[in-house]
Amino acid sequence: MEYMFISILNMGITAGWLILAVALLRAVLRNIPGSLRCMLWGFVGIRLTFPWLPRTMFSLVPSTQTIRPDFVYQEEPAIHSGIPALNQIVNAVLSESFAPKADASANPLQIWMFFLSIVWVTGMLVMIIYAAVRYWRLHRKVRNSIKWKENIYFCDDIEVPFILGAVRPRVYLPSSLDAEQAVYAELHEQAHLARLDHLWKSLGFILLAVYWFHPLCWAAYWLLCKDLESACDERVVREFDADSREKYSNALLEYSANHSRTAACPFAFGEINVKRRIRNVLAYKKPAVWNTVIAFVLCIMTAVCFLTNLQN
Repeated sequence: MEYMFISILNMGITAGWLILAVALLRAVLRNIPGSLRCMLWGFVGIRLTFPWLPRTMFSLVPSTQTIRPDFVYQEEPAIHSGIPALNQIVNAVLSESFAPKADASANPLQIWMFFLSIVWVTGMLVMIIYAAVRYWRLHRKVRNSIKWKENIYFCDDIEVPFILGAVRPRVYLPSSLDAEQAVYAELHEQAHLARLDHLWKSLGFILLAVYWFHPLCWAAYWLLCKDLESACDERVVREFDADSREKYSNALLEYSANHSRTAACPFAFGEINVKRRIRNVLAYKKPAVWNTVIAFVLCIMTAVCFLTNLQN
């Protein structure tokens, strides 16, 4: 189990560089289409999932094996981050605190690594159990829902629209929605289904459960949720005229004002960063072709530099 934990640590460290690069690119390219932002987070998912990736001379990842597999058995434990200054600082602490002693009955680093592995598995199980309990509670709430049309259902016991199910997903709308809100909430949730966002967010949560100890992964998941919502809004309003965009924004504003609590379910209409989404919807313009091309090229360059390993 310690070897698996070390492998997860190494993949998390290398993915951290890509998460920082994606966050920086998002900040610089504020008008990048939402679909491209989501693609960037897809790159992060690949980096977190696959330990073996192509090697190129263009890779900017300093090291793919910061912690060697035999780390706990080394006479002088050391990391190999690819950054000499960091190695010097950390390795001095490791040698002083965790180097095995001749008269010791056990290697302290082995004990610590075993303990940390147990903590990692426990945290992962807690995350999975939490998700399962939330799913079960939602399923109980919607069991008495009334079918409206196709895969759309109204429910008296929910406060926010959401999608439930992976194989045969359904859209559940609160019965409290008025006619106009119901139309726009339906469009929003159907856009999520068309983009398969309910699957991508679920996969993102599974990775978050594995890397729950990694603060950058929490930030990446939060930004992914924001970008999924933005991309969904763009898909809904791209064919709207100014009047329809205003009505859609009003529906977002009114609904979020009436339900200010954070939604407990994925893809809630009006759930995430409502003020910024409203500004984006009202100011929405189809991106210029050249802007999209430049953004796409930068995304590909990011993949080449951070989704590959450095050639030896």
